[in-house]
Amino acid sequence: MGVSIFTHDRISMIAGLMAVNTGSAGALLYGSNALQTINVTRNTPKNAQSAIGYLGIVDYTNGIVTSDVTLDTILTEGSVAAAVTSTPNLWGNQTINMAAESYALTSFAMALAAGSPATANYGYITAGMASYLKTKAQPTASAGTDFQMVLGDEGHGLILVADWGTTDGNTAPAWASTIPTLAADGSLTSIGDYGLPASVQSLHLSASINRDHVLDLRSTRPCTFVTTYPIDMTMGMEVYQLPGTVNVTDPVNPYVAAPQWGSLTNLTIQANSGGKIYAKAVNLVKQSEGDSVSVGRYLAYTVNFKCTDMWIPLGTPT
Repeated sequence: MGVSIFTHDRISMIAGLMAVNTGSAGALLYGSNALQTINVTRNTPKNAQSAIGYLGIVDYTNGIVTSDVTLDTILTEGSVAAAVTSTPNLWGNQTINMAAESYALTSFAMALAAGSPATANYGYITAGMASYLKTKAQPTASAGTDFQMVLGDEGHGLILVADWGTTDGNTAPAWASTIPTLAADGSLTSIGDYGLPASVQSLHLSASINRDHVLDLRSTRPCTFVTTYPIDMTMGMEVYQLPGTVNVTDPVNPYVAAPQWGSLTNLTIQANSGGKIYAKAVNLVKQSEGDSVSVGRYLAYTVNFKCTDMWIPLGTPT
């Protein structure tokens, strides 16, 4: 008889790596979104040592034992709401306590692309060996409505709310366009563009938290992690046309239009229904811009920002 090969439906969400101290599901690590991938790497480095008078390696000394965990998800309407109390800056000083170990957030990324699911990805580190994934005897059959994907059949979509620093006398690009979408009852409707034209193709947010290892000479794993600030947080976007004011007779003048993107100060990714915030990039500063075109493809404008803070769907650190 062959061995049992377990697939994704056999993974227990209340035991092993995913178990939390409260006994609830491990969604604490990934904001209650639809988990797609779990990757666990247990690092047990050995350092080769040599000695005078001997050829080759005479012994190994232990390196620092840590484990890395990455969780890839599809963003759902049941996601934990992003808020000013849930940011990489705040999570940089906190850990999430699971049943057997504590995890420190090292990275976050959110990616939105036209025609594709919205995704949120989380990276963690723990001192020592991470718990192993546990399996369950029999998975529960889905009812088909367990999740409402933000851009799925059961979802209501999202809006991009842009703040163009109007309090400083700046103005949003005047596209006078609307974004076609569906109402909750399935009827045709549209939403405002908030200064972002009806040709935004992709948007990505990312945060990288540097965790220094604080060691003890008697230990082979870190005693704690210390975050070094500032935390690197970025946002990038691709649009199928240069930004700016457009009229029906004249093409966009990039020398007039493109500088307006330097006025974009905040961008909120928000539910089209109910107002839940999935993420927000705060205090944007433009770093680079570019345009490209190729045979058979569209003229694309890209713009990249740094931000001082970012609201993420992970809950409030305690």
